[in-house]
Amino acid sequence: MKSKIKVLSITAEAFPFSKTGGLARSSYFLPKALNKIGHEVKLFSPIDPLTSQIVHGLKTDSGLSVVDGSEIVIPDNLNRKETNQTSRSCFVWEMKSTRKNQPTFLLDQKEFFGSRSQLYGYGDDYQRFYFFSVACLEWLSRQHLLYLHDKTLWYPDILHCHDWHTGYLIELARKNPRYEFLKSMPILLTIHNCKYQGQLNFSYFPDKKQDTGKSTLGQINDPKLLNQNPLLRGIIYADAISTVSPTHAKEILSKEYSFNLAPPLNLYHPKITGILNGLDFNEFNPAKDSAINSNFGLNNFQAARKKNKQFLQRQFNLPINANTPVFGYVGRLTLQKGLDTLMETLTNFLEIEPEAQFIFLGEGEEKYCSELSSLQLRFPKNISIHLQQNFALPRAIFAGADALLVPSNYEPGGIVVLEAMRYGCVPLVRKTGGMSDTVSSYDFATGLGNGFSYSKQDKWSLFAAMIQVMVLLKQPKSWQKLIKNCLTYKRTWDDAAIEYEKWFQTQIGLKKTKQLKRSDA
Repeated sequence: MKSKIKVLSITAEAFPFSKTGGLARSSYFLPKALNKIGHEVKLFSPIDPLTSQIVHGLKTDSGLSVVDGSEIVIPDNLNRKETNQTSRSCFVWEMKSTRKNQPTFLLDQKEFFGSRSQLYGYGDDYQRFYFFSVACLEWLSRQHLLYLHDKTLWYPDILHCHDWHTGYLIELARKNPRYEFLKSMPILLTIHNCKYQGQLNFSYFPDKKQDTGKSTLGQINDPKLLNQNPLLRGIIYADAISTVSPTHAKEILSKEYSFNLAPPLNLYHPKITGILNGLDFNEFNPAKDSAINSNFGLNNFQAARKKNKQFLQRQFNLPINANTPVFGYVGRLTLQKGLDTLMETLTNFLEIEPEAQFIFLGEGEEKYCSELSSLQLRFPKNISIHLQQNFALPRAIFAGADALLVPSNYEPGGIVVLEAMRYGCVPLVRKTGGMSDTVSSYDFATGLGNGFSYSKQDKWSLFAAMIQVMVLLKQPKSWQKLIKNCLTYKRTWDDAAIEYEKWFQTQIGLKKTKQLKRSDA
């Protein structure tokens, strides 16, 4: 019988408490899948304004249950012993597990989190997440003392940290003697996106000013803290590192994909692995999903998807015709997502295929929002945009659009493609990161493959792939076979959880071996 692993997953965002992006989704679904196979995963995450209102107004509107709000006082300088030093207090609320959320510890600190209108985007983000890291460590210290007196209490076997926001925690846990109690606990880091390394864009720093990770980590009010790279420091001091796809685990060792982190990543490459994200097939289910117009399954998708396309066209004020090719785009409007290439390609493509329609959903950089708005004015019967974040519309797009455009410059995981295929929307992707592990190009001769992909990032490569879509759409039997290939493709969070379980077990074993060697010495 396998032993239960108790994991504390430390993350800046987690659904349903915050819904900024892919990190929030994986922070929700992975623990859920791990708990389902017998482990005990709890989250530690900062409170945001919406969650703050829920927590502090539980008598009127809940769905969540507060077990305890423990106050913790954190000194600004962890290395000082003077009693007159300044400090900040915070609360850690324990939220019980419900159908909609995993058991979660929420850090409640008004100055840094509760009073902000959004989770990221402030000039003091580096200080906010330094505080988040220290608060988690101080809370763990308290939990450790309680656990020593009562072994029935929950206490983690592993700390699973996510992205740069937890890099400070990893270094402090390994270097600050205050947290010596964590020396035998594996601390693991999952990198969801190498580009985001802290407050600053460290990839643009000249070599002489790059943080090496060797200097002592600054305190919260120390000016040098801003110039210290928390992701780099997490890489250095974590016991093991994962990325969100096997291909991306290899990509980040190259200069092109590492954003200046290739040297340290290559130095520590033996501790890097790649585990592909998954999808919750119960949460994303076209047979039951109330967010789509006509539900369907593998055996009755043709008529339903036509109705969904017409519903989608109506929603986005496009000419209604079930036979019109519809391309969808769902995601952030950023350079990473290949928007430059896509903008270049659209005009040329519509000159050749004047009936094709394009639906864009997402928010992002003003440059791309402006370009898309101009294109919509120029091609009102072909292009429609919704430039705001929305959590229901993506499924309507997946259920009605013929193809999903993912022309990313880099794409570490790409959960959006798994979601699209679940609804029979064929992915057209640039072959990078998780796209390489998920999408196989359709073979006209064998009928194998679940999408279209291209390698070189330029407008003509994307153009050629879009033409391939148009050609296959004119061959109904082949197109229906391709949709079936998408609908039957299966990569779930249950699959990912089994791989994470093995990773956790391996790291626990390695840590125990190191401890035994030290004790023998």
